[in-house]
Amino acid sequence: MRVNIDFHWVYWGIATVLLAAVVHLAIVLFLPTMKTARHIASFDVTGEIARLEQISARESGDTLLSRRSPDIAYAFCRFDLSERPLKISARFPKTFWTIGVFSDIGDNVYSLNDRQAGVNELEILLLDGSSGTDQSTEGVNAGADTIVVSSLAQSGVVVFRALVENPSEQEAVEQTLAASVCEMG
Repeated sequence: MRVNIDFHWVYWGIATVLLAAVVHLAIVLFLPTMKTARHIASFDVTGEIARLEQISARESGDTLLSRRSPDIAYAFCRFDLSERPLKISARFPKTFWTIGVFSDIGDNVYSLNDRQAGVNELEILLLDGSSGTDQSTEGVNAGADTIVVSSLAQSGVVVFRALVENPSEQEAVEQTLAASVCEMG
């Protein structure tokens, strides 16, 4: 008994399955990066390089953080290390806080929280390490306790977060974050 198989349909069936697998992989691999880059690009419209910007819990609309928590105060600082390093003088309230440095495509470059740091005031010097050699710290006023971070990304955003334990403390927490400074070195 001989079975007659139409290889035309088998060929197109395998091609369809392979195409579906490629499309699925592309979506899974590239969509998160594209979405993060789009959010950072939208922040580019409102934020200047090396200037601290705050997003109030009362503020609505599409921002860098589309799903931000109402009990967290946020501040952002864009950076471009192509010319000079970025010096961050961060001030945080005595609650839980984090600071994160992200590349322009959303990669985490550096992060630190209150438990790791053990202090509520710190300085970070962000250097361009993308060329394989760090920028010179010459002319940059960096103290002995300054945290030096070498970034493979020349541009991105620094995100400051601080917990607001009680809604009545929202303004005080935001004012503490506002005392932070980002400046090109």
